[in-house]
Amino acid sequence: MRGKKMAALLLALLMVLAGCVSAPETAADGTSWDEDWTMVGPRLGAEAPEDGFVLSEQSEALAPMGMYYTTWVYGEAENYLNAEGEETELYPAQLYLLLEDCESGEEAAQSLSEWQAQEEERYDVGETWSEECGGVTFTFLAYTTDSEENPYVRGVSAFGRWENQAICAELTCQAEYTGDEREILTGFLNRLHYAAEE
Repeated sequence: MRGKKMAALLLALLMVLAGCVSAPETAADGTSWDEDWTMVGPRLGAEAPEDGFVLSEQSEALAPMGMYYTTWVYGEAENYLNAEGEETELYPAQLYLLLEDCESGEEAAQSLSEWQAQEEERYDVGETWSEECGGVTFTFLAYTTDSEENPYVRGVSAFGRWENQAICAELTCQAEYTGDEREILTGFLNRLHYAAEE
């Protein structure tokens, strides 16, 4: 019993310490680090997406394992019953950013390969292309869904690597969303800022 309490206390301490990482002073390109950027992990800063998206969730629960997750949402939420029977909030569009801080660039590339393969299995991918955004080359997948369990009908995912960081960004849209998901996601990725590995 005492060992379980100590383990729980240690895990809680690690999570607190992970959230106390200070922001870098400058980005890798020499730009001064802006306090308004949302920190995603210890070395990535994200400017808020344009076109009305607002920060919804920033999770560092898996920070001890090097994983960080942030979401921005667009529009008004509506209640939605998911496939597991749980009630959740559903937005016209949602932008997700997942980052894995890996041990090496090779490990980051492996994570990206696995994430992309999962997306290709899950969705009906209509187009893929590569594009440089903010100094990082991303592979983009534009897709549609026809699953009755998925309320989002289309989206765009992007996979890229900065040094030893694997980055996945995804913009998912309901049918009524009229924004240009490709343009919004590309603009968002162009406003990510990276700190060089120390």
